[in-house]
Amino acid sequence: MSSQYSFVFYSLELAVRYGNNNNESYDDISCYVHVALERARKLTCIKAARTAHLRIVDTLLETMCDTCHNLNWRIQCHRYLKKLIPLMFEILDASAYSHKVQEIDTLFTFFISDEKGKQSVNKHPHTIFR
Repeated sequence: MSSQYSFVFYSLELAVRYGNNNNESYDDISCYVHVALERARKLTCIKAARTAHLRIVDTLLETMCDTCHNLNWRIQCHRYLKKLIPLMFEILDASAYSHKVQEIDTLFTFFISDEKGKQSVNKHPHTIFR
């Protein structure tokens, strides 16, 4: 891999993980996932390809859980994680796959579903709960 290609990949990864995501464009996430998948596909060593694929998953998972990012950005990361589940099924053994899917679902519930619920309550403060 060329150093320029590696620089582009790393820059995209940083843009997803730490970049300015206050706009409604999710091109950085999409581009990162596609470039990273292409990068992993070109690797000849199976172990290196598996590591590269899991790096994508881990980056998206960490970003999804980072409450410094806006909720829509984190939701978009979760959407891409869900799209990567078939890939995880192929590269992980049954136990690791099950653990990773459960981890994604649990973290989604804690960091996104609960926050969406809090935001809907804040939008409707006059709603009375019984």
